[in-house]
Amino acid sequence: MHILNGSCSVIGTLSKEVYSLRIRCQSILSSILISRDESLLKRLRNELTNLEKRRAEIFNMASSMRNEENLDRLSVELLLEIASRPLNYYPNMI
Repeated sequence: MHILNGSCSVIGTLSKEVYSLRIRCQSILSSILISRDESLLKRLRNELTNLEKRRAEIFNMASSMRNEENLDRLSVELLLEIASRPLNYYPNMI
């Protein structure tokens, strides 16, 4: 049972991280819309790229968790679902 509790904690932490990535992405997009400084815009765009890379990493971790028998299937599937969705980031819009 200890493995299940530990895995739920990891899955929960990764789920919270995906949520935090989405919140940060929204904040960056708002900043991009009002900024006129090119160096700031470049840094913000780079951060968006890094956020999307991290989301993809979490999705890959969740995909590998799918094969683990000791993990709660529903939690893993939820993490897969939320990590599979792209961030609210549209590269053509920026």
